[in-house]
Amino acid sequence: MKVNRTMKKNVFYLLCAIVGTSGFLAFITSAFTGNKTNAKNSNKLVIVSPDKLKKVDFKGAIAVEENDSFERYKIVLSDETENFTGELYNTGYKVVLEKASFNEVELKENTSYGFNEDVEIKTRSGNIEIVFPTTYEENFVYKHPVNKNEIYVLIAKKAEPYSYNVTLDPGHGGIDSGAHVGELYEKDVTLKIAEYMKMGLIYGGSKIVMTRTDDEVNPDERKRLREITDIANKSESNIFVSIHLNSFENGEPKGVTTYYYTKGHEEQAKDRERLAKVVQNNLISKDGWKDNSIKTENLQVLRDTKMPSILVEAGYISNPEDRGKLQQDKYLFNIAESINAGIFEYFTTK
Repeated sequence: MKVNRTMKKNVFYLLCAIVGTSGFLAFITSAFTGNKTNAKNSNKLVIVSPDKLKKVDFKGAIAVEENDSFERYKIVLSDETENFTGELYNTGYKVVLEKASFNEVELKENTSYGFNEDVEIKTRSGNIEIVFPTTYEENFVYKHPVNKNEIYVLIAKKAEPYSYNVTLDPGHGGIDSGAHVGELYEKDVTLKIAEYMKMGLIYGGSKIVMTRTDDEVNPDERKRLREITDIANKSESNIFVSIHLNSFENGEPKGVTTYYYTKGHEEQAKDRERLAKVVQNNLISKDGWKDNSIKTENLQVLRDTKMPSILVEAGYISNPEDRGKLQQDKYLFNIAESINAGIFEYFTTK
C-alpha cells in the first residue's frame, strides 16, 4: 500500500542519516558492466530527501518496471556511452554514465532531479549521475546489446531476489572452435547468446552460473565435458541449458532443434521433455526459424547432469539463411530472449 511504502521511505532516510553520522558501513552491492564486479566506496554518499528533488518531465528517457525480485530502470540516451559504472556507497547504488545525455531531455548542471519518488538524477561535468537508495546487495547496470543507447539498471527489492538457479553452457571454446564458416565461429556465437540471456534471467529471479565467460577452457575435451557437468551439479541448479550451433556438409539443412535425454533420469523424464518443448516452441515463434522439433540424444552434458537439462542447436551455421541471422546481434538477442521465455514458462507453469 502507498502508506506502507511512504513509511518505509521515511524509515530509510532516517537510517541514512544515522549511517552518515556514524560512518557505519553495513551493505555490499554489485555491478554488472560486462562482468559482474563487487565494489565498495568508503566515501560518504549523501542521499537527498525526495521533497528536495526537482521535478522534470523525462519524456520516456527513463522508465521503470518491476517484478517480485527487481526494479528494472530503462535509460534512453541521446547516443551510446562507452563507459558506465555502478558502485556501492553507504546507503545507495550510484550509476555514472560518462559523457552522456538523456534523449530529448536537458538538465541543468549540478541540480538534483527526482524520478520514481526517490531516485536522484543529476549531470556533472558532462556525466549523468543516478543514485538509487537501496539496502540490498544484488544490483546491476548493463547496456542493451542491440539498442546501444539504452542502459538498464536492476535494483534488488529484497535481500535474496533469486528463486531459481540456472547453469548456462556456451558450447565449445578455446582451441575447440566448434563449427565455423570463414571467420564466424560457433564458440563465439554461443558465448554471445549466453551473455545476452544472462541479465534477462537475473531480472526474472534466476541466479546464473556460467560454465565459461571467455575463451579460456580446458583443451582436453573429455576433461572439459566433465568440468561442465561438475559445475552444473555442484551449483545445485534447477535447470541446465547448453547452447550450440548445428552444421552439415552441405548448406541445405536449416532450423533449430532442442535436445533432451531421459535414460537414467526417469523421475525427471516429464520435466526434461517439457523444458525442451517450451524452449523449442518459443524459439520458433520469432524470426522464421525452421522447426526441427525436439529430439532425444545421449549427450554427456545431458546424461551426466542431475537436473532437467537441454541442449539447444540454435540454427545451422552451414546454411546461408541461418548464417545470415547468426551474424547479427538482433537475431542473437532474439534467440536469447526466446530461450529465456521458455525457461520462465517452464518455471511458472506445470
